[in-house]
Formats: sequence, structure tokens, C-alpha cells
Amino acid sequence: MGNRAKHQTFYGQRSGTRRKIKWQAAVKYKKYKNAIPAVTLNISAQGVLLETPVLIKVGEKVPIMIVIDYFEHYFTIYADTKVRHSFSKELDCYIGLQFIKLNITYREFLTRFAEGSI
Repeated sequence: MGNRAKHQTFYGQRSGTRRKIKWQAAVKYKKYKNAIPAVTLNISAQGVLLETPVLIKVGEKVPIMIVIDYFEHYFTIYADTKVRHSFSKELDCYIGLQFIKLNITYREFLTRFAEGSI
């Protein structure tokens, strides 16, 4: 399920196990009055890749919410994040976010989810 290999990125090596999943999410960005709708593409205990209608600058700190809807698990994760990468491809925009403040219960859930143990 998850990819356990280490990946070389522009920002260094990432060792977290990621898992593909599409969950509804939202990003609160200071340039916009309302939250920006988003969809997760993959997630780990360290961060998340989102598809969004707008780009957000690398280095920006943004709060997010993710609606977890996975079998018997249904709850909303709230986290503070930092944009690690941001790019667009045709009409789609993508932002890679690193969790900088995440409740331990949510982190434990995401670890088990990414590893495929739940």
C-alpha cells in the first residue's frame, strides 16, 4: 500500500511512508477570506500532498483541515502546516505540506494508515 522507500526531493530525503487517498480538505490562506477547498492525494504522519485551485508560496505557514472518512473512522484533522513545495500542471495546482503542529492522536492514526495497518 504505502511506499516505504526513501525519496530524494528538492528539500532533502523523505523517509516517511506515504499512502494515496482522496479525502476532502480545506486550507486557510491569508490572501483569501474563505478557506480554499482541496483534496488529498497522498498522506503520511509527516505531511500531505493536496490538489488545490490556487498555488501557495513555499515557506508559507497555513492551517488546514482534512475530513477523514475511512471505514469506521470518521473525524476531522486540524493541523498547522508549512508549504514545502508548490507547483502547477495544466489547470491543477498542488501543494506539499509538512505538519508542524499535529495532535498526537491524529499523528498515530496517520502513521498506522500510511503503513497499511488500518
